[in-house]
Amino acid sequence: MSTEDYKVLLDQQNRLLTSMQQQIAALQQQMASCSNSAEMRSTVSVPWPQPLEVETGEPFDNLSYFRNGWENYCVATGMNKWGPDRTAVKAGLLISAIGRAAMKKYMEFDMSESDKQSETTIFKKIEESMIKKTNVIYSRYLFNIRNQTNETFDEYLLNLRKLIKPCNYGDKEKEILRDRIVVGIKDGEVIKELLRR
Repeated sequence: MSTEDYKVLLDQQNRLLTSMQQQIAALQQQMASCSNSAEMRSTVSVPWPQPLEVETGEPFDNLSYFRNGWENYCVATGMNKWGPDRTAVKAGLLISAIGRAAMKKYMEFDMSESDKQSETTIFKKIEESMIKKTNVIYSRYLFNIRNQTNETFDEYLLNLRKLIKPCNYGDKEKEILRDRIVVGIKDGEVIKELLRR
């Protein structure tokens, strides 16, 4: 084999190597694309949270339930791990999830384009529009006069927990709830037992 033959052979091998490297790079891009598609499919296959109820029920409870459902949805789909480069997508999905009635209210909000891409700002605006200024004194009055009626202890506790939320007791909430339970339950024997603890 002559020197010229070796050069031709080396040239062919270099072209073959270059072609193989290009094919590997193309395959890597296809794999990355498939991975993104699989991620998007998993997002779509998880059911939406229940829409935000804005026309009936207690606004504070409705927003709490929706926010909890949204946070669970984000965990289930992996959106809670998305980076800052995907905040606009996450905000868009949030707006799609709130439901038709809440969407009508959302469309009336005065928001900048950057605010519309922030999940935190969207929730803040929704909260401002749904939850009026709470009359804390009245909320505390309702909480403090609530005694157990013909209901189970669990039902009574659930009702007290709903009533205490707008009272703004802060760090003392659990302690005050405990005291209200002791004062408000009907069964005298249970009261005595609780007071001994």
